[in-house]
Amino acid sequence: MIKPITKIAVFTVHKAASMFLHQITIEASALAQINYYSTNNKQLSDSLFYFRPPRVNFCQEALAKFNSIDTGCIGPMRYPLEIDLDSCFVNLHLRDPRDGLNSMFFSWTKIHKGFEQSKRDEWLSWGIDKFVISFSDEYLDRYEKYLNHFIGHPNVNLLKYEDMVYNFDSWLTLFVQPFQLSSQDISGLSKQLSDEVNPQNADPNTHRRKIISGDFKNNLKPETIDTLNQKFGHILSALDYL
Repeated sequence: MIKPITKIAVFTVHKAASMFLHQITIEASALAQINYYSTNNKQLSDSLFYFRPPRVNFCQEALAKFNSIDTGCIGPMRYPLEIDLDSCFVNLHLRDPRDGLNSMFFSWTKIHKGFEQSKRDEWLSWGIDKFVISFSDEYLDRYEKYLNHFIGHPNVNLLKYEDMVYNFDSWLTLFVQPFQLSSQDISGLSKQLSDEVNPQNADPNTHRRKIISGDFKNNLKPETIDTLNQKFGHILSALDYL
């Protein structure tokens, strides 16, 4: 029997549909009538509901803010925090890291906000293979922290991007489990949001560039894939991507 709602956290990585997770979590929190604290709430007039994203240079600040929140939902956080997993429920949503890095190249060189054109041009001059190798260590670090601290804990729901795309209703039911929504509310969310993850609705000029999995095989050289397979081998095995 699931415990009463106290605190829910949503963790993920970049390029695993984090903005879609934000959209779902807004709706689920509203239906559950709980506060929602998010890195994506920066434009809200009430700064209390803005949760500064945890990164290497201020993880302790983010952890202190996380611990100061007793009830509500926090996320989606794209970086891991070593939180007390006994104090909350966690939705951990991950993607095949090879696809994540592949998607990151197209996003960061074309549509993702916050980058100067000179930086985009530099990455484009590298090409996708050099780009994904260059960013793979930092990406690996996040996955290893999730693997070592989160996965396997009874309060952690492990969800996958691929299930979200190909089996959305089952994925959604698991995602909203901590919110204790009615079956009617879940059905309504499914009808409202399912088109967002339909591969037929992909748009190369948006964050939904290509929704299908395995796209890295179409864009990376075989030797680059071999390098990623070796580097992420234990992660791919633990998450059943091999």
